[in-house]
Amino acid sequence: MLIIVILVVMLLLLSVLLFLYQNVNYIEQTKVQNNITTVIPEEQNAVINQKTNQVTDNPVERAHVAKITNMYLDCDEFTKLAFNRMNISGIKDEIGEGSSLENGYVLYDEANLKIKFNNYGQVINIVLLDDYQKQVANGIDMHTKLSDIRELYPENAFGSMRDGMLGYKIPEAYMFCYDDEISLYSHQYTYDSDFEKALIAYIETKEFETFINYMRNNWYACDTFEYDFETQSAHITYPNKGIEINIQRNDTTGVILYNNYYFTDKTRQLVKNESITFKDEDLIEVFEEHRRNSQ
Repeated sequence: MLIIVILVVMLLLLSVLLFLYQNVNYIEQTKVQNNITTVIPEEQNAVINQKTNQVTDNPVERAHVAKITNMYLDCDEFTKLAFNRMNISGIKDEIGEGSSLENGYVLYDEANLKIKFNNYGQVINIVLLDDYQKQVANGIDMHTKLSDIRELYPENAFGSMRDGMLGYKIPEAYMFCYDDEISLYSHQYTYDSDFEKALIAYIETKEFETFINYMRNNWYACDTFEYDFETQSAHITYPNKGIEINIQRNDTTGVILYNNYYFTDKTRQLVKNESITFKDEDLIEVFEEHRRNSQ
């Protein structure tokens, strides 16, 4: 009787081992057949292919893209501007008359804020000054210390306590917090097929004037728009779309896309082919750093 029990137990153990072996083997075969890719933490967004064992050489796929923080923005002026497509008419009666500053901003003393406009009168950036009295975001006003903001929202995308700045990318805006001011930008992370077609056509044909005329007629709401048809040079910036055009002598690599640009397979390929330039920086953060240092 004892021998029979031992034999039954051994058979059960063998069955379990066989089942485990078959399942492990099946999983490994499935991985190979489906060519599964694995994200490697040390490489950030680099992806390694298990068949070729090669890390992608496209810098776009290794970009350090800012994460979105779940925060509710409650700034009255910014909300009204966003509703009115960042047009000042939505808040003009509330903020009073402004006075121009040397750095290109307009100061509104009554409202305790200053605003940067683009060349078509839309608001690019609104800066809330130390005496601004209203709430800015859930749990944040101008009297909230940076350390308290850090405690409320520990996953800041930009800056640090040591830098004296905490920056956040939230669904409708970028917010940069300092001890003496809070700076807000709208952002548009959207695919624009017309721009992509115009860019690809420019790369293929090198028709500088056609490309610049397209930008001038369709993408007029920018921060900087300078060009010279004679020297085939241009400097155009769209911080909230992650686009900078700094073309010299019709060199297409002067088209610079930042990591807050909405990339597709086609624009990734342009970067891989070195037809255009990619910068692993957020152009809104770059713009904000320049603003802060130049005031």
